[in-house]
Parts: sequence; C-alpha cells; structure tokens
Amino acid sequence: MTPECTEIVEDVETWWREDGDLVVQTLDGERRTFLLGEIIAGAN
Repeated sequence: MTPECTEIVEDVETWWREDGDLVVQTLDGERRTFLLGEIIAGAN
C-alpha cells in the first residue's frame, strides 16, 4: 500500500516494522502494510 492521501487506521491493536515497512494490525485481525520508504519520500 502506498500513501496517496492521509489515511487513518482505527482500532489499532499493535504495529511493528517488518522488512523496513510499517505493519499495522487492527483489533479485528486485519493487517495493513505501509511502505515507509514511499511515505518518507512523499513527505518531502
């Protein structure tokens, strides 16, 4: 998943970094992966 706009992930149970990316797990068990390299590049 790449950031095309600001995205809010609700009901976060936990998060961690995996292979340089950000993984967010919600309370219902859904995992969302965000590519940190692209998030950082998009912030500049």
